[in-house]
Amino acid sequence: MPESFTLRELHELTGKVCHGEKAWDVFHSIEGAVEELRGRAEHCLDLNFMLALLHTGYEMPIDREVRIAKKIRGNELGWCLGASLPL
Repeated sequence: MPESFTLRELHELTGKVCHGEKAWDVFHSIEGAVEELRGRAEHCLDLNFMLALLHTGYEMPIDREVRIAKKIRGNELGWCLGASLPL
């Protein structure tokens, strides 16, 4: 995913990943992506969990923009802390 995306884009990505290898044509242009998907079946579960947490749990609108960050002002972020910032 890019550093900025909407929950709708995350939902579309989740659908492609969870449909299995027949839907992975879009990932062939990303080096190592298909091999990563083949090697870790839990990607579908992880993406569904993230989407459900953000959209259903935190009630973020489906067109809400999400930004990924590993640090803010030099402080490391955990995933849940990063997700709670908009709240």
